[in-house]
Amino acid sequence: MFGFGGVFAGYTYISPFLLQITGLSERSVSVMLLVFGIGAAISNWIGGRLADRHLMLTLYGALALLALTMAVFPLLGGEPVPAAVLVLIWGMAGFALVPPLNMLVLQKAGEAADLASSLNISAFNVGNALGAALGGAAIQSGLALRGAPAAGALIGVIGLATLSAAAAADRRRRMRAARE
Repeated sequence: MFGFGGVFAGYTYISPFLLQITGLSERSVSVMLLVFGIGAAISNWIGGRLADRHLMLTLYGALALLALTMAVFPLLGGEPVPAAVLVLIWGMAGFALVPPLNMLVLQKAGEAADLASSLNISAFNVGNALGAALGGAAIQSGLALRGAPAAGALIGVIGLATLSAAAAADRRRRMRAARE
């Protein structure tokens, strides 16, 4: 939920950002959205390949890259070339999360895989909605359009903290089970 919340906190407002702050034309904004989509498509495959080898490392890496990209975007996204590079990385980092998150949920679900899978998709959608709302709130707070990706960075950091807490709890649970 936090990963996609971070993606959509900024992505919901990317067109106005690129038009008003970066100064791109509407046609160039369309190209930038295509760049985001190319990054998302490529990294969905790459995220799956990496998750097959190192599930948790892939999750940590994608979330950290997403948070960093979102934090840097308000600072460098005002220029077309850095904006294009960051939009590509943003799409890649955000959608590299999908395969490992699905894998983790299904691993933990056991016999309830169907229910867990549907709840996971619901969490993605809640993340989309909450991220967009938080991005809008950041814009309204006086941060203007630069606030939306900044909110996304904060959501990504919360996602990293949540993932770390869940991993630590899982380690403690396994250690307790091994002692018993």
